[in-house]
Amino acid sequence: MRKIEIVQIHSDEMNKTVNALSVDGLVFDWCMEPKEFEHAKSLIEHHKGMKESIILSITNHFLESFCEFIGRKITLNELNEAILNGQIE
Repeated sequence: MRKIEIVQIHSDEMNKTVNALSVDGLVFDWCMEPKEFEHAKSLIEHHKGMKESIILSITNHFLESFCEFIGRKITLNELNEAILNGQIE
C-alpha cells in the first residue's frame, strides 16, 4: 500500500496555491489550463444543459491522468475511498 494525501502546492499556471494529490511523496499536479477552465465556465453559463456533461468530461480526464500516474486503473469511488483512508494500492 502507498500513502495518498491531499497537499497544497503553488501552481505557476494559476498563480496561486492549489490542492494536489500526493502518492508516497510524489505530487500529482494535474490542473486545467486557465484558458480551458474559463472556456468550460463560459459554456456552462451559456448552456446550462451542458453542465453535467462538461463536469463529467473533466472528471474523466482527471481520473485517466491519475490512473497513468499510479500505473493502474481505478474508479472515482476507489480514489475517493483511498483519499479518505490515506492509502492506495
